[in-house]
Amino acid sequence: MTESLVPLEPESCYHVYNHAVGSENIFLTEKNYVSFLLSFKSYILPYADLLCYCLMPNHFHLIVRFKTLEEISSVIKKLNDSKGFPHKRALTPEEITLYLSQQFSNYFNSYAKAFNNENYRRGTLFKRAFRRKPILSSEYMTR
Repeated sequence: MTESLVPLEPESCYHVYNHAVGSENIFLTEKNYVSFLLSFKSYILPYADLLCYCLMPNHFHLIVRFKTLEEISSVIKKLNDSKGFPHKRALTPEEITLYLSQQFSNYFNSYAKAFNNENYRRGTLFKRAFRRKPILSSEYMTR
């Protein structure tokens, strides 16, 4: 299974990373770094804890641990209720996995659009779909 197809599951830790396309940078100013983290807060923090991050001019690494299935489901329900879209049923674990992946996609797309607008550029900012590896050992976590 490729690293962009690894399912994101509740109560699991992942190393999430990506790189700028070509020799470009994804962070040009201090404001870009702040914006990237604020977007994380908005898109991902309701569903996961950020354990560690490393932001470099042309790539990034994030270590995240997803909350429990119940916590994630509760956040999704509250969000949908506030938008007037109450769910009649609870989401399945498979739907939660797809939802979490979509949240990351929305996060990176939002950042790329803002970056492109600010820098009068067009096109892809990131090299590929975001990569993720499950963290299954303490050795990997500390490395």
